Amino acid sequence: MSTENLAEFVSALDYDSLPCEVVEKTKLLTLDTVACMVGGASADSAARVIRTVNRLGGQGSSPVVCSGFRASAPNASLANGAAAHALELDEVYRPAAVHAAAVVVPVSLALGEELGSTGKQVISAIVAGYEVAARVGLALGKSHYQLWHTTATAGTLGAAAAAAKMLRLNVPQTLDALGNAGTMAAGLWQFSRDGAMSKVLHVGHAAFSGLLAALLSQEGFTGAHRILEGSKGLLAAMSRDPAPEGLVFGLGENLQLLDTSVKLYPTCGHAHSTIDAALDLQAEHDYEAGSIRSVVVETYSIAADIAGVETPLSTARAKFSLKYCVAVSFLYGRCTLHEFGEACLRNPAVLELMDKVTVVVNPEWDDLYPGRWRSKVTVDDGRASHSATVDFPRGSPQRPASLAQIERKGFDACRLVWNQAEYGALVALVQRLETLEDTRPIGELLVNPNPSKQSP
Repeated sequence: MSTENLAEFVSALDYDSLPCEVVEKTKLLTLDTVACMVGGASADSAARVIRTVNRLGGQGSSPVVCSGFRASAPNASLANGAAAHALELDEVYRPAAVHAAAVVVPVSLALGEELGSTGKQVISAIVAGYEVAARVGLALGKSHYQLWHTTATAGTLGAAAAAAKMLRLNVPQTLDALGNAGTMAAGLWQFSRDGAMSKVLHVGHAAFSGLLAALLSQEGFTGAHRILEGSKGLLAAMSRDPAPEGLVFGLGENLQLLDTSVKLYPTCGHAHSTIDAALDLQAEHDYEAGSIRSVVVETYSIAADIAGVETPLSTARAKFSLKYCVAVSFLYGRCTLHEFGEACLRNPAVLELMDKVTVVVNPEWDDLYPGRWRSKVTVDDGRASHSATVDFPRGSPQRPASLAQIERKGFDACRLVWNQAEYGALVALVQRLETLEDTRPIGELLVNPNPSKQSP
């Protein structure tokens, strides 16, 4: 159960050995992540990161999404990773609560641009990076997530693995890359208490640091070979209940990417079961907002903690407020990007209904997490009380989203900056990703805010 096992897996992974379902899921996640990047580039937090990357200057060939400029692969990964996470629409590997694709897809595409890589190479790198990020997240255990943002920590090693695969590093070099990635891994939840922008920086920094670690390794720069399992390694430092068996159990046989959930709502993933339950009740009973007397949300501790914002005064804060998500779900019968705009945030009817929502923790459900993300919503309208319970939100492997839903979601994100034809060009490229001899046409599409002026 060692870091070296992961390095060996990454180095040995071969596209031709990947099952068709893995290739298709990888393409789906690539499309989903790139759409999140495009839409997220215009979000305030990501836009600030993109402007900062532009200020850093330097020459580079990797596209910075919707910016009109290119940067070095690490700097482009920093900007694009931040953009991928900015809308809270990027996928999630629920067993470890890690958004691995938001880290490894930007890294793989940035290096693919620089190296002129094939689509098969990019797919292999995404699979390798995702597997490492997911397994490190599992090994860090449940306690890790109480203080550390797993996407920032485990994601850094995932980025290093993806970069190592793109750079065709051997096992010792990959091991060095993982070692240096692990020592740079960081990302604390305090930002959520203070309402800061750091969450998108976590993802961008993980992409940047992992890629930096791989480039250093390529130059012969050594890293700790037991960065995960060592007595002063990541598991010892960042977890009270490490599960090192998660690193290797079924390694090479059961690819974790297949257990990824696609997010259909632009909120914290811990709110999704609650949103589904509220939407199901609204669809069944068609409540008038004024008729609702009370709403009780019963859920597990981490959901109440991470998504427990009481007074959401901004879009970012509203996405981490169970009360707000419930209110808009009942009022509008949906929970899309529109419901997190200024008009909805200031709608007196939303604020009034939020005051009727109570969130309670069921400690017994903590034992079910992360296998189940259970939430129960109970509504009293004065005439009757109705409840709905959801264990697996829509988009989970247990309730998978259709390709049509994912493409519709992607365009909803992209329409902030792209039209249907521009988004269609992206879909066409990603759908035949494994046939591309050079992935740079994707970069040509991404770098320009008006891609219809390009020839993808």
